[in-house]
Amino acid sequence: MDVTAQQQLEKTVADTFREDSDMNIGALAMDPQSGEMKALIGGRDFKKSMFNRAIDAKRLAGSTFKPFLYYAALDNGYTANVKLMSKPTVFKLDHQEVYQPRNYNGYYAYEPITMAQALALSDNIYAVKTNLYFGPNTLVKTAKEFGITSPLPAVPSLALGTAAVSVKEMVSGYALLANGGESVVGHAIKRIENRNGTTIYSWKDEHRKEVLDPKKAFILTELMTGMFDESLNGYMNVTGSTIADKLTRTYAGNLALQPRTAG
Repeated sequence: MDVTAQQQLEKTVADTFREDSDMNIGALAMDPQSGEMKALIGGRDFKKSMFNRAIDAKRLAGSTFKPFLYYAALDNGYTANVKLMSKPTVFKLDHQEVYQPRNYNGYYAYEPITMAQALALSDNIYAVKTNLYFGPNTLVKTAKEFGITSPLPAVPSLALGTAAVSVKEMVSGYALLANGGESVVGHAIKRIENRNGTTIYSWKDEHRKEVLDPKKAFILTELMTGMFDESLNGYMNVTGSTIADKLTRTYAGNLALQPRTAG
């Protein structure tokens, strides 16, 4: 554990949530090169709840799941300039079922947008169209390659993060992008020594291998900087626009806007 990182994470939580709030939290900071867990918060108050929400809790990932979808798209022929129509859409599925996802706050471009802009604006219509074009099983397979071990239903809405996953799974998945596509195993124990100072256990990463195509991982990471790039503003502002002027370095990320669905 990194004491400074842990203190910063705890201060961020304390500054963000009121003391009387019932909302809880799970947070994890991991070194993407080594997999070392530098800071971890499993809940607001360990005395009230010992449940570790960073490791054991499963919640809907929301739009933070979309990078897995867009890596699958890049891996199957998409480019950042592929355009799809962004407008209210009813998808007809098997057995006469219909699925009608909606964009955040009901905003649409009503014209074709690129994948780069769809990722920056978190356009749900573009995501579901892409998922259905390649088939939901493609996204399931890709998410597994990113290290997601929780059950994933092969359904259209998976593109919007409607499967329950853990914080640790998501952090490990993003670490793959941060380190250029190599697998990484999150761990909290680096070494154990006995009372005599003899090492009785040391972490050995024997599972490192190239999981993602390095070039496609680089392209996707660059696309994920778009959430702070206001030149990509369109029918709404990029999802990171409210803090874009506060950044002191280049960041790649993805914001979870709540999926809105009907039907």
